[in-house]
Amino acid sequence: MKPEEYDKLTDEEIKVIIAKLDGYEFRPHTGTGVMYWRKSKNTPIWTEGLKSLPNYPNDLNCIHELEIKYICQEGGIFYAYRSYLRNGMGNVDEIICASAKYRCKAFVLTMEEKHL
Repeated sequence: MKPEEYDKLTDEEIKVIIAKLDGYEFRPHTGTGVMYWRKSKNTPIWTEGLKSLPNYPNDLNCIHELEIKYICQEGGIFYAYRSYLRNGMGNVDEIICASAKYRCKAFVLTMEEKHL
């Protein structure tokens, strides 16, 4: 995905993209057939609808958890991520002030680049 394509996404679309990158699946509940989001096959917690997904674009804590889980663990990925953050922020010191929504953009672009 290109940065300009990302900019056209709604918050709900961003939530779905990031949830999938974080391992959520949208599938039917075995007993009822109702569609639910599920973190993994080993997780007994089923969540219904988009409202139950983490609010990545508007919650810094949610996106910080993903930064720690996926970005900070791999050195090479960290530099790509930081590069995406810097493209829109200018000064390196401003990176720490990046909004949740902007961090989501950097996260999606970095993770998609990693998986290409």
